[in-house]
Amino acid sequence: MCSTAQKQEQEKPLSFQPPFPFFPAAARFRASTAERPNPTLLQAPPPPPPSGARRAPATSLQPPPPSKRRLPPPSRRRRLPPGPVDLKSRLQLSTLKEMASTACFVIVSKNDIPVYEAEVGSAPKKEDQAYQHQFILHAALDVVQDLAWTTSAMFLKSVDRFNDLVVSVYVTAGHTRFMLLHDSRSEDGIKSFFQEVHELYIKIFLNPLYLPGSRITSSHFDTKVRALARKYL
Repeated sequence: MCSTAQKQEQEKPLSFQPPFPFFPAAARFRASTAERPNPTLLQAPPPPPPSGARRAPATSLQPPPPSKRRLPPPSRRRRLPPGPVDLKSRLQLSTLKEMASTACFVIVSKNDIPVYEAEVGSAPKKEDQAYQHQFILHAALDVVQDLAWTTSAMFLKSVDRFNDLVVSVYVTAGHTRFMLLHDSRSEDGIKSFFQEVHELYIKIFLNPLYLPGSRITSSHFDTKVRALARKYL
């Protein structure tokens, strides 16, 4: 015969208790990951850089500045053929280089009287040099007087020299002498200069208002002579 306690235990409903708590799979995964420590938080911070070291530049979203292009040395640069503009400029430079830095032009009448004189060189004008040029040209008149009767040519080329300066002479049929003191070596240019100045002198000589042997004061003549000097000397 069962006791009262045993009867009460038999009347209780049976209940199933699993060995582990029942959770859904997603809930168990979230719980497990929440309990795990973050490995990045456990790492020690990087040591500070030394005082003398250069810090790395901060990265930004802006594009880097364009790098400066370095030109190659002059020996490795590509030389282009000269175009029409370069060729023209080179000709002008060569003309300026060939132009006499010192040039003094004098026209002497048959009576040994200077009727026209002009400094037609590119060198700066100085008063003491002008007197020196006149003295050199006056000293060369004796040489011209001797050479004029020994040849029939009008252009006598170089007749005298003083240091680096040369005296070139052109004698007309009326024994008027064109004398040029210069430091140029272009005899063809000097000859062309004398010939064109001779044509200008003939036009002045044919002027009825001009007295032969008097000083030439025409500004037009002076301008033409200086233009010819820039062209040929």
